Amino acid sequence: MTSTISWCTRQLLVLCRYTKKYSDKNESKSLVRPLIHHFILIVSMEAYLDTCVRMFATHTPLFLIAGTMSCADSLPITFIATFPRTIAEYYRVQHVAGIDFLFIDTGEDKPDEDIEYSGIVNYDQYREEEARWLRGLRESKQVGKYPLIVFSHIPPTLQKWHGPYHLQKTLMPELNKMNVSVMLSAHLHAFGYQEPNEVINFEVI
Repeated sequence: MTSTISWCTRQLLVLCRYTKKYSDKNESKSLVRPLIHHFILIVSMEAYLDTCVRMFATHTPLFLIAGTMSCADSLPITFIATFPRTIAEYYRVQHVAGIDFLFIDTGEDKPDEDIEYSGIVNYDQYREEEARWLRGLRESKQVGKYPLIVFSHIPPTLQKWHGPYHLQKTLMPELNKMNVSVMLSAHLHAFGYQEPNEVINFEVI
């Protein structure tokens, strides 16, 4: 906790220096606002994690999965600082208590060339690489021995969105061969359920 406080203090000092330096210039909004946002995000995330620890995380696992806002504004910095990883990718498989938990990274829901991404993303290629990784998991028999639960931020069931459509073309064919018990997803801010069908042969919640 001490290191967290020290880190936040350093961020606040940087924020104050920028505020003073650019207080009388037009750049103040463009430079200071992201710093304020970043500081609020990291403090809020630490408060959230502290609450999880007090409530359940000392005895119940707490897992992280990337969402569609994980690359927005200063969130990548906050994401990495709060959840350090030993691998570059956000997708992974973890075995806990006799169950394999598969966390897939669904990327964004819009095409790579969408104006919001400013031409700096390549999620189509990223999902294709992820599909090859899934194939490797299956062929090397790293999954299949235990029940498999998949976490996916974007449900691949959405209609008329590029991201879910591309998921159906890339990741779902591989997952359909893995005997998935259920996929748990988010993104919609509402409950949804899809029964197994010819495109996705497992339940999606």
